[in-house]
Formats: sequence, C-alpha cells, structure tokens
Amino acid sequence: MLRALATTTLVLLTASCASSGAARVAREPFPPEMCARFAQGWTHEGISMIESFDSLFDIAQRRSPGERPDPEDRMDRAPALLNGRSIANFVSSAYPRDLLFARRGGSTMMAVLVAADGTPARIRVFRSSGIRSLDEASIYVTEQFRFSPGIYRGCPAYTFVMMPVNWDPGPPPQGSR
Repeated sequence: MLRALATTTLVLLTASCASSGAARVAREPFPPEMCARFAQGWTHEGISMIESFDSLFDIAQRRSPGERPDPEDRMDRAPALLNGRSIANFVSSAYPRDLLFARRGGSTMMAVLVAADGTPARIRVFRSSGIRSLDEASIYVTEQFRFSPGIYRGCPAYTFVMMPVNWDPGPPPQGSR
C-alpha cells in the first residue's frame, strides 16, 4: 500500500509540481464519480489522503530537491493561497511578543494537506525556524490559510503543499536602540 501511496501521491507533494514548466501531458479527465471520491479525500487507488498525511510527509522529507513527478501524475492546477493579504495582517497579530521586542524573526516551512474545499485538512512543521514559539505561531497562522483547490485530471482534490510562514520584526522603531 505504501508503494502505491508513494507513486500516486508523489505528484501531490508540492505546489511547484503544477507549474514546473515541464511539457504538459494531454490526459482524459476523471469521471464525476472519481471526482467525488477525490473531493472526499481518497485517491483513485482508494487510499485516504488524511490518513496518509504522515506517510506523505515522510516521502517529502526523502525527496531530492530537484525531483519532479512523472508528467502523467502532475497536478493540472496547484492550490493557490487566496487570503494572503489577511494572512499578512494575521501574522503580525500572532507574532510572539517577546520575539518581536527582541527583533528576532525566522521562517518556518509548513507541510499542509489542502482539502478539496481549500481548507487545511492537516498541518505539520516541515522545517523549523529553530525557535519553538515561531513554529507554534506558524501552525496557528497556517490554520487560517484558504486556498483555491488543487485540480487533478479535472477534479478538485486533496493536495499536499509546502508553504513558508516568514516572521520579520521589521526595522526597529525610530528612537530605539
């Protein structure tokens, strides 16, 4: 089952797969009943994307940086963050105060399983900022993400994506040292 999961969902590991610039393969869209299964979080092999999140996470950690999926398995359209502007405001309100005053920042890479309705179904820290409170705040912020759904062979589908949450305290206020 893990082998089927790896081959089926390796394509779903990053949003960059859909826009990698590789030649598109003409494919038939899946029938409506298959689209309904994808929308419920199942692969065409009957594997639950939600239950497989940890396996997908492990596969993503083992991938080579330049590794691309087979063009046949590439997403038609990757999920896109819809509420980026409100997330930017949310990040500033969620910034850990002690780190903001200390002018410390960082970046946490998040692994997100985006549901077919565009909401985060599962979230994990993929690469830590090295600061626990920033990583915890990143999880909280990521819960607020809203995406357009990923499209796979004409169907909205659960999609595993990587998204950074960047923390920058900005310049110190004038008159401070």
